Amino acid sequence: MEEKREEEEMEWRERMLGMQIEHEKAMMQIHADACQNQMQILGVMARFICQFFGSANDGLGGGLGGLPPQVLQNLQHPGGLGDSGKPDANSPFEFM
Repeated sequence: MEEKREEEEMEWRERMLGMQIEHEKAMMQIHADACQNQMQILGVMARFICQFFGSANDGLGGGLGGLPPQVLQNLQHPGGLGDSGKPDANSPFEFM
């Protein structure tokens, strides 16, 4: 009787551990998706701002000419992240 209860408890603990691991995986994926979405939104906003100020400053000789090419490239491809949320192999920069 006692052995059966201990066996059921062990099975229950194993199921709980499995569910906890699956839950953590799902939460990590949700977090990664949210970060990817934030990066995309920030990239769009940065491009919009640069286009706005770039066209407004063109008459003054300013615009985006003063920005290094790396900055402009990062604005076009924010973070070098693909659909998987991982840095692209072709991306020249890695972000922490």
